[in-house]
Amino acid sequence: MKYQKCWVLFWSPLLLILVLGQKSGAIEKSIYDVLDSIKSSKESLNSRQATKNQNENESTLWIDQNGQSFNLSRYKGQSLLVFIGYTSCPALCPMITGQMKKLEDRLNTNQISSEKLQILFITIDEGDTAETLKVYAHKHHLDLKRWTLAQAPKETKDRLLGILQLSYEQTKSNNHLRHSFSLVVINSQGHIVQTFPNLLKLDFSQIPLAPFK
Repeated sequence: MKYQKCWVLFWSPLLLILVLGQKSGAIEKSIYDVLDSIKSSKESLNSRQATKNQNENESTLWIDQNGQSFNLSRYKGQSLLVFIGYTSCPALCPMITGQMKKLEDRLNTNQISSEKLQILFITIDEGDTAETLKVYAHKHHLDLKRWTLAQAPKETKDRLLGILQLSYEQTKSNNHLRHSFSLVVINSQGHIVQTFPNLLKLDFSQIPLAPFK
């Protein structure tokens, strides 16, 4: 399914305050520990499904642009910049990607390597495949040593996006997707240290680079 237009998801004032005010320590556990806790709780609720879920390790659920499965825990020890979009978005998602490339240029200029900081683009379109993600990466000349474009089953994806407070929805007309344009900054311990609500208006000087060096 192809979507013709991408819309901004407007935030309520209260949620915007919560997002802007989110600093290190706001969540005691790392996102990896939270995801593991949710997974364990779901397994304990249904013992019949527990064995099946144990066999369906998370590493089989996240797929990158090369069609390779991976576990989010691979980012432990690295800082991470996360945002969402989809490859068939005609205008705004490419603009967001362009903004992230400008930020990446600043990272490279300040000698912050891909070993220390990674960029994760999560598609919200269930119609995206590893192939469409790879085509998108090549089209926008993304450095895949730093970038990962990822897809996952809806439940797995929504679990992570709920923790990160990244929202999306399909509109009732014309099958459009609308979503937040936020950038989430996660440190090497897996804690959310800051969320910037609009990548299109982001002043890159607001992002301190010293913690990533």
